[in-house]
Amino acid sequence: MLLTEGSFHATTRHVTCAVYEDTILILKGYLVVSSVDVDNNGNISYNSIITGCLIGFKTALGNSVLTDLDLSELKHTYNIDNILSSQGPSNTSYLPYIEVFDKTANAHTNQFYQLGRGYIYGFIDYGYVNKNADYNTSYAYNNIKNFQPGIWVNEYVARIFNSVGYTFEINDTSTFKDFWKRLIIPSSSGTLTYTSTDHRAVMTTTTTTDQDFNWVLKSSTDELYSYPVKWTAISDNYLLDYGPAYGSGPSGNRTQNILVCKRTFTSDARIQVSGSYQNDLPAGFDDTFSIQLVKRDFLTDVDLTTWTVLAEQRVTIPENSSKPYVPFSVDMILQQTDFTTSEQLQVRLLQNTGASGVIYSKFNITSATLQFSKDATSAITVNVEVGDYITPAAPTGIKQIDFLKGLFSLFNIYCYTDNSNPSHFHLSTYDYYYAYANAATIKTTALDWSNKVDLSKGIKITNNTTIPKNYLFSFKDDSDYFNDTYKKKWNETYSQLAFDGIGYADQKTITLPFSPSPMMAISGTYRMYPLFAKNGSSIDTKQPSNVNIRILYFNDLHACAQYQIGDDSLNLSTGEWTFNTLSTLDNYALVSNYIFDPASRYLNTPNDSDGNPSALVPISDLHFSSPREFYFLADDNYLDVSTSFQYYQNQIAELIDANLIIIDIDIHLTETDINQIDLRIPVFLNLPNGYGYFKILSINYSSNKNTSTVKLQKIVL
Repeated sequence: MLLTEGSFHATTRHVTCAVYEDTILILKGYLVVSSVDVDNNGNISYNSIITGCLIGFKTALGNSVLTDLDLSELKHTYNIDNILSSQGPSNTSYLPYIEVFDKTANAHTNQFYQLGRGYIYGFIDYGYVNKNADYNTSYAYNNIKNFQPGIWVNEYVARIFNSVGYTFEINDTSTFKDFWKRLIIPSSSGTLTYTSTDHRAVMTTTTTTDQDFNWVLKSSTDELYSYPVKWTAISDNYLLDYGPAYGSGPSGNRTQNILVCKRTFTSDARIQVSGSYQNDLPAGFDDTFSIQLVKRDFLTDVDLTTWTVLAEQRVTIPENSSKPYVPFSVDMILQQTDFTTSEQLQVRLLQNTGASGVIYSKFNITSATLQFSKDATSAITVNVEVGDYITPAAPTGIKQIDFLKGLFSLFNIYCYTDNSNPSHFHLSTYDYYYAYANAATIKTTALDWSNKVDLSKGIKITNNTTIPKNYLFSFKDDSDYFNDTYKKKWNETYSQLAFDGIGYADQKTITLPFSPSPMMAISGTYRMYPLFAKNGSSIDTKQPSNVNIRILYFNDLHACAQYQIGDDSLNLSTGEWTFNTLSTLDNYALVSNYIFDPASRYLNTPNDSDGNPSALVPISDLHFSSPREFYFLADDNYLDVSTSFQYYQNQIAELIDANLIIIDIDIHLTETDINQIDLRIPVFLNLPNGYGYFKILSINYSSNKNTSTVKLQKIVL
């Protein structure tokens, strides 16, 4: 075959394949051309490899990150109804469904509540306090911005598998299946925002009609005078609202058109002012004036000195006595700038005065506009307010494959394909995966390969020399207040587990992509919750902060002291903030690293009615060990709580057992053996030098005409 023009094609694409031996299927997987050889005559030879579906799955994910997942179907209205409905039908005041988005119908619809599906708003302190300090004197008023949508772990994993054409199921005990459905990945953003180029469509502020403000002079002892600018009704004017009118038309002497930000947002800004001027400057003199964009915190006065200049452009007025008006225009671009709710903005014209306060120039302003985004395609990032549509956001910078590895490492999960459907995966914890190897069932489940052994090549027996000298199980450090405080005090990661082994190999380290979530509680509230904030844990000091990806467990609703959820409301006439109550509750959605007995759900946790530690202690902890200190009133029972190390305990106990051996042995295996191989099933060998049960570690199979080299690990019963 000769190469022709256009013959150089990518060889990295894979195709599904099946390998048969004597009509017996021995392998399903993917065939990939690894290299192509072309001789002098143009003959082509293809070198190919066949990989299993697990490798194909990993290859398909590549470097995809969590934020690559399409979560648009989880888009919903940010309001109290959806917050409480996401916590399940146990909250009887709300219907058992959540709002989602139907992409096919391009409309919002309702999806019946189901554990592990969709989104969940847990009770987490994201560091938000109320604008009105009167409502920060106790913990009875919770700002709604502390409620951010998390996504169930099961939802994430399903979307990851489905995105590359695979499916999965949890193949484990009913207890672990329920446990899995309750795992959540909370929002890790310090602030709920969304980005859009469809600026008007994503806003919920009211449209303000254009008002014909006159140009009036502000009385001042300064050398600079301020002229208010007429705001034209342009398409991007919606982010502002007209504040109180200072003065009363042409006879007034104060600025009339201060605007108030109704949103916190980040955006470019464009300031355009057009007009003309005429001056009465003496011969040989010139003058200048400037156009400014200024802002300040909300004030009811118009003191010129309180403003901060964001952008300014000066215009020189040359000597121009007795000449007609000369046109001018100013066009300024302000790059990505933060604007905060309740801040006041103004575009103003400032002119120099003479020694006696004489104004030499006259102005005729024909248009003055301020728009956010410098062009129609620029994106604007806006904070989320009640009533907005919101799509839960995945943590940033986390590869999908690393996310899965983190989950599998946390719970010691084995991932394997279905024999009849290679694109369908089973996930099982170590103990369940090797359930056939326990003493109660091993005699009836083990495969007897005693007669298949080829002793002519001998048997290689080794101890497990790969056992580490020590082990370290750890979450990832983070900079939030509690993690940072703990690290500085103890010089270790919160809840890390380190212990010595009996081997000689280097340390075995398991570090997760997730960070720990220390819990806190305020006496008298009867609520336990994570704090995702910086600078402290009290109302007076805490501040919102982005955090690293976390993993928590949903414990349903628990009873607590009554509290209110509300949002901040700004009075544009007075500049005063009020707390607008949206719901009054006496329960909360307990999400934590702790797993409580289902029988204790809906009860006070972790404190009793006197604020003392409750007898209701958790049955397990997502972390690897109990911390050296707690940030709530915890009794000694919390030190004995089972941790995620439970998923490794039997495996490590087996590996460090003095009777453990590993053997390499040649065995006659047929295509039928390979077709039916299941690594979960133990093997029994009765040999001249002894007998025992073994786990299959690896098989090197070529064909039924040759023996296979099999590596086996003894099961110590």
